This record gives sequence, C-alpha cells and structure tokens, in this order.
Amino acid sequence: MFRTTFLPARREAAGWYLLVLCALVFGSLFAHPARSQVPTLDAEEQAFVGLLNAYRQQIGIATPLQVSIALTNAAKWHSGDMVQFGYFDHFDHFGRDPFERMQAFGYGYATFKAENIAAGNGTAAATFDQWRNSPLHDANMRDPAYRVIGIGRAAGGAYGHYWTLTFGGYVDAVLPTSTLSRTTASFSASGGTGSVEVAVGSQQPWSVVNHDPAFITVLSGGGNGPGTVTFAVAPHQGTAPRTGTITVAGVTFSVLQGVDYPDVPVTHPFHAYIGKLSARGVTLGCGGGRFCPEANVTREQMAIFVERAMGVFAPPTPSGQTFADVAASRISFSFVEDFAQRGITLGCSTAPSLFCPTGAVTREQMAIFVMRALGVFEPPIPGVQSFEDVSSSAYAYRFIEAFYARGITAGCAIGRYCPTSNVTRGQMAVFLVRAFDL
Repeated sequence: MFRTTFLPARREAAGWYLLVLCALVFGSLFAHPARSQVPTLDAEEQAFVGLLNAYRQQIGIATPLQVSIALTNAAKWHSGDMVQFGYFDHFDHFGRDPFERMQAFGYGYATFKAENIAAGNGTAAATFDQWRNSPLHDANMRDPAYRVIGIGRAAGGAYGHYWTLTFGGYVDAVLPTSTLSRTTASFSASGGTGSVEVAVGSQQPWSVVNHDPAFITVLSGGGNGPGTVTFAVAPHQGTAPRTGTITVAGVTFSVLQGVDYPDVPVTHPFHAYIGKLSARGVTLGCGGGRFCPEANVTREQMAIFVERAMGVFAPPTPSGQTFADVAASRISFSFVEDFAQRGITLGCSTAPSLFCPTGAVTREQMAIFVMRALGVFEPPIPGVQSFEDVSSSAYAYRFIEAFYARGITAGCAIGRYCPTSNVTRGQMAVFLVRAFDL
C-alpha cells in the first residue's frame, strides 16, 4: 500500500508574519532537534537528492537544489513523527502545518515553500516515481522557484516507510556540497571498469546507491571524507546503447554504454573509441548496422559529429540558409548552420558561399574545426615545431600544435602529422573522444 500527499506552494506575505511568529513561539514548546543540529543523509536520502536534481536538469533547470539544514531537520522530524504517532498527514501530532513546522526548525523566511509526503516505499527511486507520477507532487519538484530542499525518511509504522520532502525559495545554511571529478563515463560494448573521485568535507559521510545493478557493479565507495568510487560495467549484447546511474554522495553519476559494430571487432585499434562514440549517441553507424571505420568523413558528417560531441543534438532552427549547397531539406542543414553560426567553419568557398558537404575532411581541417569547437580561435604561438610536415607558416600550424599539446593527436607517424590526408571515421572517433572527454 502506498500513499502520497502534498501541500502546494505558499509565499508568505505581510499578513502571514503574525501567524508565523505565533507559530514560532508556540512551536518552541515542542520537542525537536536544535536548529543548529547538522543532519546526516542516509544512502536513500542522498540518492533522492541526486534523482531530483538530475530530473530538474533534464527539464532545463541548470542550478541544482541544495540541501537546507533547517528544512531537512524539519523533514526528518515529521517523517519520524508520522511513524511514532501512526498518522499520514501534513499536520503533525501537535497540530502544526508544514509552514509552522519549518518556522519552528529555523526556516521562517518570507519565500516560496511547499511540502510533499509519501509512504509505502523504502527506496529513493520508488518514492521519486510516486511523486513524479502525481501531477501536484510533480509540480513542486519541477518548480524553478525552489532553491533548497529538506529530505527525511523514517522506517516503521503501518506503511513501512514515510518520506517528507520540503521546499524553500531562500538559500539558508545548507549541507556541504559534494562534487565528483566527473558525472558521466562511457564504455564500449565490451564493458570495463571505471572510477570517480568524490570531494566532500573531511568528516562528511557519504554513500553510493546503484540504480542499475543488472549491468553495473559497484566495487568500492562510501564512508567519511573524500574518497573514490570504483565500478565495473558488464558486456553489452544489445543493439541499442544503454544508460545506467549511480548516486554518489547525493550526485547522479551516469554510465553510458555503446553497441558493437560487426565491422569493428574488438581487435580493431579504435574499437574502444568507436564504442564510446556510440554510447554518447554521437553516431548511429553508417547503415546496415555497420560503422565503416575506414571510410572518409565528409564535411557534413563531421559537422553533425562535432556538434553532437559538444552536446548539441537538436540545433536551433536556422533563420536562413548560409550556404548555397546545403539546402534546408538536407538532414545536416541545422547542424551545418549552427556550425557556421558558432564560427567553427567559414565554408569551402566565399564567392559563391559554399560548404562542400560531401567533400572529405583533411587532418589539418579537423584540427581547426575541433579546436574552434573547444573555443580556441587563436591558439598560442608554439615554442617548438612538433611535426616536420607542418610548417610554421601554414595557417593550420598553431591549431595542429594545440591539437597535439592537448593529447588529441600523436601524429600519423614519428615526427609527422600528414595534414592533407583525409580523416577516416575511425580516426574521427579517436579525435572526438579525446577532445571532448567522451
């Protein structure tokens, strides 16, 4: 049996201050933790924070919710109160509504506030789904006006587990923020192992929750203070990429795994790179389930690949047509236009304005395109010349040197870059994975 209920947002206006003040004075008579007490989130509470912030990011809310100490103390107290006194309601056994309770725990600011409660599920994922599938609860979770939350889970009572989620629009004292060295990792279909560094306070407790144990195995992680999470990813036999998540110290970490292509065996030197490109959705192959690693990359393919590697999967609708040879009917149209708007390409001809979409991409062109996509339009002057076949007088010279300095390329042979050679699809996978850390 599961239950959920919510209290809608309320913004306290001048008329509420007397009520809040009275609630504060009256509330001080009740037993509750001191306002300054710093709560500890258990593994599922941390997992819920990660799920909620990942959800809000997906709908376009870039700034993550922080965990308010006061709101969390209020939430934890209320969940425990529901267990202890056998009820399921926003009004606690003293008769206080959520806003009075928040006030009593030190969150009495004139700002937006709301509360969700749920019962019946012990896990963060199941409780999150309860609220997400309820329009009114979901509205609270999706509201950009909220900047902090409190989260509390208690075990026991008629429903087994009780959850309270409180929301606030003012950022007060918050729990220390946990940061990860990265929030995603990609793997080929062969799988493998990975790790992520966790930066937290010196004695801050943190935990790891694996949401996809069917193919992800957490090998180590959790404890007090900074640490490392290690994990393993099982081989993938499917025909579509898959994604799993781990909540690490309240932050969602995504594991992406690509598919295998019959023309890219595990012995192929670029197998891992091509698999990672597949995992990120940058490529769907060349048709017929193949990747065509030895085929040359065309300029329009390159525009699509680079844009997707940058995270642009749906470029804005162009206001016009820049190049005479890239009509609006081409699949690559919006990608090429965005490529041009970003200043990554000027086309292959200015009079007339052409892009040459089916033309091959050379290695020197690839260096220029990728460095510009990384925001480098004026590379520094190199101290030395790394490749004997790239003269310091060449336009691409500084771009290629920057390409090399970042470890994106090692050249085509010892001391050589082969600037006019065409880039194959396999080579492109290597360049993009290294350049954009895919």
